[in-house]
Amino acid sequence: MELTDKLRENIQKTAERYFVDPSRLRIGNSYLENFKLTMLWLATIMSKNVLIVGEPGFGKTTATKVVLAAYSGLPYSLYESSQLQGHPEQVEEKLIGRPDYSKLMSEEAVVWNKAIYLPGIIADEFNRLPGGKHAILLNAVETGRYGYLNDVLYLGKKPLFATANLISEGKNDIMLPMRDRFAFSFEFGYTGARLHENIRNATENIYKELSDEELTDKIIAILNNKDTKTKEKLRLMKEDSQVFAAKLERNGMHQFSDDDKEQLRTELSSLEISLEAKIFLQCINSEFNTTATYGIKRSNDLIDDSEHAKNMASSKVKNGLSPRGISAIEDMARGLALLVGDDKVTKEHINAIAPYALAHRLEFTDDYIDENRGKKRNSGDMFDIELARKILGGVEENYSDTVKDISFAYHSITASAPLPKDKIGTLKNMFREEWIIDHPLTREYITEFRQSYLGLKKEIGQLKKELDKNITQIQKQEYISRIKERQAWLERLKEIIE
Repeated sequence: MELTDKLRENIQKTAERYFVDPSRLRIGNSYLENFKLTMLWLATIMSKNVLIVGEPGFGKTTATKVVLAAYSGLPYSLYESSQLQGHPEQVEEKLIGRPDYSKLMSEEAVVWNKAIYLPGIIADEFNRLPGGKHAILLNAVETGRYGYLNDVLYLGKKPLFATANLISEGKNDIMLPMRDRFAFSFEFGYTGARLHENIRNATENIYKELSDEELTDKIIAILNNKDTKTKEKLRLMKEDSQVFAAKLERNGMHQFSDDDKEQLRTELSSLEISLEAKIFLQCINSEFNTTATYGIKRSNDLIDDSEHAKNMASSKVKNGLSPRGISAIEDMARGLALLVGDDKVTKEHINAIAPYALAHRLEFTDDYIDENRGKKRNSGDMFDIELARKILGGVEENYSDTVKDISFAYHSITASAPLPKDKIGTLKNMFREEWIIDHPLTREYITEFRQSYLGLKKEIGQLKKELDKNITQIQKQEYISRIKERQAWLERLKEIIE
């Protein structure tokens, strides 16, 4: 059986026995069932950080512990006993580690929080931590390196699953730099009255099939032993969990070896992205990070509401979108494509997942919030995701005209036949008067074509120098052919630019 098929079966098994997830994601004209569980599985495999929000009691941490237990072969009860807890008075020693007081007379040693040793870290009520505590975790969340005193523990990049109750009075919001470390966010909430019995059954199955209190106590004792080296702790934990992992396998939950996990990650990262998906992602990137008036989008500039900017995404948010956000969309779209059986990432995959990668990263303008507050949400998603989805709808509308403009410029420049005068005139206007171009991505491409013109001049000069060297006749013919090809393109560009 293929690894992808095993992954699909695990997701299905998780949804049937351990966590009720009726959510579905629309991708073009089709749907991905068990969407939220699917995203947790993908995040675990790809070591992506996830922010999960919702009202108390609707399964935010439960879903995460279920997926981590099923994937890692370690008991649910171990994750239940080893999660980080957020509250305003939380100290660094509770989050990361504490001094080993028994060794302070001879050395500066650290006793690390046992949660850091596990394949995935759960941080409950993360938004209750004040900004200073978020800052302590910034680098660790990004790189997997946890530092305390003069010691550093690195066990590889692993996913952080942070849960947060919906913001209310007395809660602390999560600082923007930390939010940017999360690949995506979504909400766990009401699943429907008719599924209540299923939820009760799933809870029973978790404690009967995914938990093991005796093994949990044994592993915790290993992790808490100050005299055992890190590598030995990991070896003993893995050794002791093999019987439990075999039990999960017998119950129909496929277990993946380290090689299997690496192969899955390779399959995910190597999935091709179609040209239309790339350009759509470029549209998203450019619209959030560029303004007609100020150039680069900056949070300390006024909102650009000029004629050229009013239909751009940047006019609806206070901040830009970091490369982490773009990478998250790209990576998670690959995961969706793989699981639904598509051979490449399409614009539909990008469009489907992007709201969940954007919502927690964006600071929407007050005007945009007021404009949409109280309106019906057909998706049923929380407000921030709905706002992100609406902005993406505008990006998609702009995308069609942008693709036409870019294609027109590229094919006109590279065409072998002479251009009609009206096309030459249109192109000259685009190159000479860039202010008439509304979309920033089109302006980027026009700038690139200008730079190509200068680069071609240099390249042709270098090729001509090569002809003067002592080379074979075959090499000469190759250089001459390349010079002619580039000369034709140069003449076309010269006709348009100069």
